[in-house]
Amino acid sequence: MLKQSHIIFSVLKRSLFVFFFLSSFFAYNQVKLDKKSDGISHSNQLKIAKLHQLIVTDIDLAENEITDFKGEIQQSKNSNLIIEISILEAEMYRSRGDYIHMKLAYYEALSWKTNQTHLYQKTLLKYLGAINEGIKGNKIKQEKLLLEVNQLAKKNNYKFIEAKANYSLGKFYSNELNFKKAKLHLDNAYNSFNSLNYIDLSFEAQVNKGINHFWEGNYDSALYYFHITKKYAFDNGLKKSYTNAILNLGEAHLFIEGNSDSAKYYFDIFLKYKNEADIRDIYHCYANLEEYYNLKNNRELAYQYSKMMIQVDYQIKDKMLFQTNSEIDRVYKRLQNEKKLTEDRNHENKLKIIFGLCGIFLLLVLIIILFVLKQKSKTNRVLHMFNDEIVKQKNVINNTLKEKELLLKEIHHRVKNNLQIISSLLSLQSNNIDNEKAELAIKQSKERIQAIALIHQKLYLDTSFASIEMNDYLTDLIKQLNDSYNEKQDKIKITLKTNQIVLNIDTVVPLGLIICELVTNAFKYAFTNKSDGTIKLEICKLEQDFYQLKIKDNGEGMNSDFSFLESHTLGVEIITALTEQLDGDISYKSDENGTSIKIKFKEVNA
Repeated sequence: MLKQSHIIFSVLKRSLFVFFFLSSFFAYNQVKLDKKSDGISHSNQLKIAKLHQLIVTDIDLAENEITDFKGEIQQSKNSNLIIEISILEAEMYRSRGDYIHMKLAYYEALSWKTNQTHLYQKTLLKYLGAINEGIKGNKIKQEKLLLEVNQLAKKNNYKFIEAKANYSLGKFYSNELNFKKAKLHLDNAYNSFNSLNYIDLSFEAQVNKGINHFWEGNYDSALYYFHITKKYAFDNGLKKSYTNAILNLGEAHLFIEGNSDSAKYYFDIFLKYKNEADIRDIYHCYANLEEYYNLKNNRELAYQYSKMMIQVDYQIKDKMLFQTNSEIDRVYKRLQNEKKLTEDRNHENKLKIIFGLCGIFLLLVLIIILFVLKQKSKTNRVLHMFNDEIVKQKNVINNTLKEKELLLKEIHHRVKNNLQIISSLLSLQSNNIDNEKAELAIKQSKERIQAIALIHQKLYLDTSFASIEMNDYLTDLIKQLNDSYNEKQDKIKITLKTNQIVLNIDTVVPLGLIICELVTNAFKYAFTNKSDGTIKLEICKLEQDFYQLKIKDNGEGMNSDFSFLESHTLGVEIITALTEQLDGDISYKSDENGTSIKIKFKEVNA
């Protein structure tokens, strides 16, 4: 049932994908019909029209040109133009399905809103606000804002915005299972697009008919409308929409009982054109192929597509992280410029006040006193205005930083989950292995993966995203190793001393793997012929920014003929390689009283 629900949701989402592109494509034509004079030059309107078209034909190029255009007009005093570009940027991110950056663009547009902002831009801002409330899950406020936008657009003859509001209301009521209201608003949207001669957007209503048929279980009619969507995208050269339509057909066939082979046919076509597809569609295609081969009991191919899903997921996360860092840099530079501009204005006002006071002082003391009082009142008003602006900008950047923190936490959470998936896959693989050495190797690999996953779990739960408190981390790591390898739970004890040391993630990853290897070896070999014992683990700070890791046991000690550092076992090679990565030195001592290993290292520069 979970897989079926996932497929239904994917079909619905991809069917809406075409609408987002088409609505962007025809936006400029409606701008010419809807908008009155708002101070935007004809050349800039032509450039905006080109960018609307690029969002449909080449969204990556559109993103670059929108960024360049924003840089060109950033110093402009035309707030309507800046708001228009920010709204365009929000529509671009919305078409991508990147709602985090859509909200950032929306907040930036709001920061430029003034009493002189044109009503058309205000209406668009309210529409984006309704979409934003829907993303946050505030359904009551979303419905209220969409109804207000609908009425405002109808009153001022903004037909395209009215059509968009009706369409969004129709989708809202469909999700709420209020099909009577949904049909009313979708019919209004259909009629509005027809009256504006937007054949393509009117055609989108057929996609919704397909979705409705799919929900009702009328699969033949649903597939009919999905085929129409595919043909339309192909005929009009909408490459990403075409591949998206193919994926919709594959997912629909995969859900329909007895049509899994038909689904494979469409997935193969999609993979043929995957270089022209959106990366999220590639991820979902691999997910569907994994499900297809699971249904066919072909575990090997299902596993291969599962690995490909993970690889695409990493690409998506890397791209999101790069976009997030770029957005932070851009917002920071803008705030720095605004701060400098504010300081220059304050300096200019202070000079005016000083020269005014000097001139008035030559006349009469009484006039000077009256003028000072007047200027003081005026200065207070100016400073109050600037302070309000600074507070407003501070709130915007605080909201932006909170969004980034949530994104970083999500990245660590997803990395930890992916490592857990790898660990689970190793567990499944070990169930089919009869060779004890191979099974032991897989078990050790699992523990190493768990050691790294534990780091990302700590970063996800902590307020710091770059450093780890070692006592907390090692307590959990030792418990994990103790449960896996310590067969004498009540007899062999392990103690920990870290002196509240905090290290960055680039140091903790190799250090945690070293500790994992050394503690595991102590559990396995140090107490073979002893019924009890103790393992002491200590990390302390030395002089000149050096640290020392010390692991000591009171076990049997190593054989006198055995050289630890010259051993060519995988564990020793891992320890020596990671010690070199930390630019550290390793030494050991072993006799009948036990074994002591010391590693002196420095924290890795992030």
